Amino acid sequence: MTANAVAAKRELVGLSSRRKRDILYSIAEYLEESADKILSANRIDVEKAQVRGRSVGFVERLEITERKLRRVIDACSIIADMEDPIGEEISSWIRPNGLEIVRLRVPIGVVGLCLETRPLVSLIAAAVCVKTGNALVIIADEDSAESIKALMTAFQEGAKAAGLPDFAIQYRCGENNVAEARILTSMEGLVDVGIVRGRRSFVDDLVEHAGIPLLKHSGGMCYAYVDKEANIEKAAAVVLNSRCFDCFVCSAVDAVLVHEAIAKEFCEELLKQAESFDSISYATDEKIRQFIPASRELSTTDWIDETYDPNIVIGAVQSIEEAIAHINDNGSHLSDVIISESEESQNEFTRKVDSAIVYINASTAFTDGAEFGIGSDVGISTDKLGARGPISLSDLTTTKYLVRGTGQISSK
Repeated sequence: MTANAVAAKRELVGLSSRRKRDILYSIAEYLEESADKILSANRIDVEKAQVRGRSVGFVERLEITERKLRRVIDACSIIADMEDPIGEEISSWIRPNGLEIVRLRVPIGVVGLCLETRPLVSLIAAAVCVKTGNALVIIADEDSAESIKALMTAFQEGAKAAGLPDFAIQYRCGENNVAEARILTSMEGLVDVGIVRGRRSFVDDLVEHAGIPLLKHSGGMCYAYVDKEANIEKAAAVVLNSRCFDCFVCSAVDAVLVHEAIAKEFCEELLKQAESFDSISYATDEKIRQFIPASRELSTTDWIDETYDPNIVIGAVQSIEEAIAHINDNGSHLSDVIISESEESQNEFTRKVDSAIVYINASTAFTDGAEFGIGSDVGISTDKLGARGPISLSDLTTTKYLVRGTGQISSK
């Protein structure tokens, strides 16, 4: 598969922006026509997962609804219409000796995608790789096999009809996906970069064994800090949306730190607004429990382990400095938010919280490439080098220097 991908990437380099756009439009058309087949295939996977006793969060990530499918079909058209990053001139300058140096954006080459129970990610990754001229090899698990087969069959039929090179997009689903993902991410010289989406144990395993660079995030423990200068009504709304809009995404807020000066008022407003949501449970420290008596006593793991249930961990802090230190020590450095009307507090929080995405007075549910206006993302990265935040078009490119001369020779 990887050898075929290497051959395909050499053909992909020659695709024009127009051809790539036509391919993505064709893919969207074939996906539209195959929607019923895709949904039916996914129902098979979901039913099998339920019989196997998989968790609610597992099934939620596996399930493809009509709304979810519509979003990714639309994403193919949106990506098609976005500016092609390949060939973009990032910068240029002329040296005193007359050499013209141009820094260009070019494809990475071969991308390896390793998945657990996230079938729609395969489709987004394939669309992004077509746009950026990269070949893609997908290793997925047996749980999503029927879904990915239906998705990628429609994708490949649409791509082939519009002229995408053979083997540009390949996939494999099996019960040995961890072992096969290890192999894929160890193929230095064949695979240029890996993207890992799955449980923390899955990600950590591949990081340990990888022989190529990986884009990933390890865990999704996200925090909200409610400052003493917060608008109470706004704070409760942002926290509830950040937690409950989709409990199963990595950017959902799991824990809230509230300044003790406004803890009582915030908890009262939170409980009031929470009445319009499905049952929400709370885990609180001793200071907050007096305001939310029905909450359970939190444990130390509540501060570091994300949850997929509508549960909110809440603790009181004495200062913004304490909140920032707690988030940097315990969070996953993915998406964190401050709710405050104080510009001074906002600036301190955004400057000192070391996370890929930091929000001010807005829900972390917006952590998405499409919401950011940069195209649907393949995942969220918390790495410091390379991509950080939503992994989108420009993140699956690298750079090349073009040096143009008129016969200059070095005299050194």
